[in-house]
Amino acid sequence: MTWTDLSANVPGTFIHDLTSNQSTRLFLASSGNEAVYVAHNQDLNWGPYDQGLPDQINIEKLAVAGVPGPNQWLFGASVFGMYRTSASLLMANWQSFGNGLPAFQMVYDLKSSPGGTTLLLSGEAGLFQSSTTVDFWTSLPVPPDALPIQEILYISEDQIMIATPNGIYLTEDGGQTWDQINNTLVDIRTTSVIAAGKDHWLAGTQAGGVHLGTGKIVAVESPDSPASALQIWPNPAQNLVYLSGHYSEFGIWEASDVLGRRQLLSCDWSDDQVVLDVNELDNGIWWIHHDQFNIPIIILR
Repeated sequence: MTWTDLSANVPGTFIHDLTSNQSTRLFLASSGNEAVYVAHNQDLNWGPYDQGLPDQINIEKLAVAGVPGPNQWLFGASVFGMYRTSASLLMANWQSFGNGLPAFQMVYDLKSSPGGTTLLLSGEAGLFQSSTTVDFWTSLPVPPDALPIQEILYISEDQIMIATPNGIYLTEDGGQTWDQINNTLVDIRTTSVIAAGKDHWLAGTQAGGVHLGTGKIVAVESPDSPASALQIWPNPAQNLVYLSGHYSEFGIWEASDVLGRRQLLSCDWSDDQVVLDVNELDNGIWWIHHDQFNIPIIILR
């Protein structure tokens, strides 16, 4: 793998967070004078996207909610509060979006739900939830020994994993009840958790390295819900990708990346699965689009 420096126009040297709008834009939170930057299409020339933010606000976490277009939002969290702007404008229009959040709390993670309707914020005061359209945050009942939550992983709208100092917790009712799923973790002081393919999860720990968890989590949503579930594997992938779940057999399958490149994918059906040919995709992070789904996948050869 070859890495290229793309930060020539970013004065800050400490990059707090990176995210994208799953189409043609990258967003970056930096320690520089401007808190947030945007890069368009394939040029990767960063420009300020901080219009409306107070000076020296120091955004630490970013999250995009919704599909690319006028109703897609970019959220930024800092110790001084939460802010929101449209993700599709030439210039940002940041506004406060922290009604109900404690003042001056350290921020650990910020994530949008798969359907783009809900936000979760992990801070030193707890775990907080808000609609992406209505500025009103409420606290979720997390076990005290789970704080502070280091990372949030949305599996579906109601299924969420969190990495905590006391192990991995899982909720299947949107955060109302939680169960530990540590199993045989050598070190339960987890710092991160990510999906790593179909029914596979990776957890990072403070001193016990990285652990692979396996096991199927049954969706609790309606099969008609767009957030219910397409499962994709292997991920990372090389040549072929398999998907199962509730999807339309009509329409095209397409892949796009943060550079704005788009590629139609040939597909075939095998049993109850769709098989996609990803040989034409370069290494990197891509999103597979079909019907109302946008599914991230890593190509690594």
